[in-house]
Parts: sequence; structure tokens; C-alpha cells
Amino acid sequence: CAQVPWDASVENVDYMKWLADMANKLRMTDTKVIFRPHPKARLNPIPGLDYSTEPLKVDLENASSLVTFNSNSSVEAVIEGIPVVVFDEGAMSWDVASHSLKEPFKMGDREQWINDLAYSQWTLEEMRSGEAWAHLTR
Repeated sequence: CAQVPWDASVENVDYMKWLADMANKLRMTDTKVIFRPHPKARLNPIPGLDYSTEPLKVDLENASSLVTFNSNSSVEAVIEGIPVVVFDEGAMSWDVASHSLKEPFKMGDREQWINDLAYSQWTLEEMRSGEAWAHLTR
């Protein structure tokens, strides 16, 4: 899963080179690889990889794993029970993901991870009212 090349999480990496390098590594596996661009980015298909513009839900229904630098698509995959490989420590799924194609894909403790994730979700109204800040600082 790709992300928009102007995303802040890819500022410190040559993202297009990372995509090309990762595609080369994935092409060498025995697994069918589908490149999924971010819906708001117009990226050319990567030679040798199938290309999908299906909704994420559809792609995840057929996925055995998801590889990304830091896409939030990895959160959806983990929630669906699909192992992910992420390469940026800032990824929301970092704690429950693998970080290398060389290691066996793992699935961390999803229950604690999703509790931690939910704990940090606040509505705009809860933030405006100060309720979120009051809760987090007590």
C-alpha cells in the first residue's frame, strides 16, 4: 500500500526510490503482489506488479499480508487480522507489525493495541470542550 508522496511521514526518505526497491524485493517472492496506490496520488503502475484501484475493503478480503512504509491502511489490515509489515516507527500499526520482509510476519497483541488506539481517539467537540485534555492529564 502506497501513500501520497507528499505525506509528512515520508519526508525523510526518498519515497519513490523506496517504492521501487520494495517492488523489486516483492517481485522475487512466490507471492502474488498487488500494488495499491493511495487514492489521492496519481502514481504510475510499477512494472511487474498488478495494480489495484479497488476499495481497500475489497483488497483486504483477498490479502494474506500488507506491506507499506507507513500507510494507515495497515491499521485496517491489523483490525481485519491480516499481518502487516511497516518500515517507519511512526506507523500507527508499528507495535503489532513486522518490520522486515526477512522475518516471519507476526501479529502482536491486537487487543491491547486497539485499546491504546481507541484511548487516543477524541471527537472535535470533546477536544474543544477540554474534556480530552482533562482526561489525558489527570
